[in-house]
Amino acid sequence: MKILNKLSNYNNKKSLGNKFRNKRFKFFKSKLENQNISALKILDIGGNETFWIQRNFANKDNISIVLLNLYKKKSISSNIN
Repeated sequence: MKILNKLSNYNNKKSLGNKFRNKRFKFFKSKLENQNISALKILDIGGNETFWIQRNFANKDNISIVLLNLYKKKSISSNIN
């Protein structure tokens, strides 16, 4: 279990899981850059706040992110619920 945790750890920017997340996010972000968007709403099913903080999407006035999970967790970012 220790090895799996190291591979997928959100807090470790060099983890294998984060490398895959970064690759997927690069594609997602490239789609946004080609749009003229003044405000953005994101529904992240099963996501967590750390992911959006690491990618500089937290505390942005023009971005609203809703995390949909089985259990409610208090957010520290003003635009993530």
